[in-house]
Amino acid sequence: MIELEKTSDNWEDWNVLFKGKKYNLAEYGSKWSDKSYQFPANRDLKLTITDFSDYNFSDFHPELYFGIDNEHGILGKQISTIYLCTSSDEDSKYFGYCWDIKLDDWDGHFNPFIIRNEVAKAIEAQTEFPISGKLGLSDDSGFASIYFDVDVNEVECFKDFYLKLASFLDRTFEEVEEKLSIGGFSNKVVAKFSFDEEVQQSCISYLNYFIEFLKDLGIKSKPQVNYSGQDILFSITPDSKEESLALVSQALSLYLKLPQIDTAELINEYSDPLTELKLERLKSEIDKLKGDLRTSAALIRYQDKLLSNGTVKLKEPIEALQCIHIDDEEKNKREFLSGGIKLGVFKKAGIEFDWNALLGHFKSK
Repeated sequence: MIELEKTSDNWEDWNVLFKGKKYNLAEYGSKWSDKSYQFPANRDLKLTITDFSDYNFSDFHPELYFGIDNEHGILGKQISTIYLCTSSDEDSKYFGYCWDIKLDDWDGHFNPFIIRNEVAKAIEAQTEFPISGKLGLSDDSGFASIYFDVDVNEVECFKDFYLKLASFLDRTFEEVEEKLSIGGFSNKVVAKFSFDEEVQQSCISYLNYFIEFLKDLGIKSKPQVNYSGQDILFSITPDSKEESLALVSQALSLYLKLPQIDTAELINEYSDPLTELKLERLKSEIDKLKGDLRTSAALIRYQDKLLSNGTVKLKEPIEALQCIHIDDEEKNKREFLSGGIKLGVFKKAGIEFDWNALLGHFKSK
């Protein structure tokens, strides 16, 4: 807890007691308003969020206005400082954030001002956190900055709040970079995957075949694969605006489920050679992916010297799916995977497939 030792009526004689040390307020602070004092205001003393890891609002002295620096990205990777005054006087009470990109240190691939503007839009659009008033954007002093205030009266637990907000800000920053990397989500189906490293290339190869799968359904499109850290962004843009993004997303939903079935059960009830060719190519891709998954799992068991009955489960594409966007709108993953080109003939792991309907699509194209 931070205490304020008042030795006289003159604030310049007061001392701030913090972590067993005494700091003269005139030397390390300054007068902020009639009822509050900034601490610290001396460059020789910095307070970081790790100094307050176990603090709640009641532990901050209400007459002090704190500037707390970020450390180790705890407040969010781009947050530099938060400002806090827990005064009982509503005019003095304050909780504010400074988010910024230092231009001289920026080594990202995209314009930092565009990133800043997109992050600001996301902050304004969210409803989870009590952001109050209008966001402030600044391009001064070599920074692309966002300033925003939090309604401290709506925050119950200081630590819970700043950790949740940090997670949101970091996730938003990542999503903005992902969106920029593929030129935006408009008129596209974009799926994000987190594959096991051992089978990442095999899974990407399977995803790339999805474009051939769409061609077999009569849908021409362009794929794009981008790496975002350990994650993969797979985007599909139909060649024609008349092509339904909903149909592309339904086809992708079905395609991700196919490795969960036994290809021996996929029987061509149509006699024409073209349908048979499409079917055999698809079965070959499914079997190749499943074979790669089995081989990689066996190699891991061998390298780790597991018992012969030890199990290693590597994620299939459907299990590696993290999120899905369709034309700028993020879809619920469960609802997305429950879709597909008319399912309903046989079941595997709770998933129904209308294989005859799919063959009908193959035959008609």
